[in-house]
Amino acid sequence: MKNAEYVDWNFFWKRVKKHPLFLKFLYFVHLKKYTKILKKIHLITPAVLEIGAGTGAAALHVQDLYGGSVTLVDNSKIAYEMHKKLFPNRISKINYIRKNFLEIDRRPEFDLVMSDGLLEHFSEKEEIIEMHKTFAKKNGYILIFALNNNLFARFLELGEKKMGYSEPISMNECIQLCDQLELKVVETIKYFFEYGILCKKVG
Repeated sequence: MKNAEYVDWNFFWKRVKKHPLFLKFLYFVHLKKYTKILKKIHLITPAVLEIGAGTGAAALHVQDLYGGSVTLVDNSKIAYEMHKKLFPNRISKINYIRKNFLEIDRRPEFDLVMSDGLLEHFSEKEEIIEMHKTFAKKNGYILIFALNNNLFARFLELGEKKMGYSEPISMNECIQLCDQLELKVVETIKYFFEYGILCKKVG
């Protein structure tokens, strides 16, 4: 599958790089949501994959909680440079694949497959969720955080539109897509910025 809508991720990361304090605040607030939603399941040293990983902060937070291994996939040079700056002592221990995630081999190798702020940048959202599923082991988990479709998100879209295509869907719409793909929704979480949906691959 190819994304027909252009997205300039370097534009996004250049903008984020200019506001390090905001990024720290966002991580401080947002990563707490990961801790809360993952309490619903029992992870032991999981193999974690984050697609469209950016700095990798979310996946590394999961590793801080549960140990295990982390694979990050992102083709933005700026995001990778930020990753090295934020986590200089962990570079050698992380498998960071600098490629477009649409182009890497899909093998069901991971206990947890996750993405954050990715889904809204694709029109074929069902196919993106299906892609998460192809990377997960049987009885593995998929965790998707996506931008809310609300007034606050539309305000953010004033900036997002400059980087290209972005079309958020509601949490209920995303849950319906997960159901259609035979993913069992285990837990959800929602706050003003994003929502998260945790699913289990049962088939």
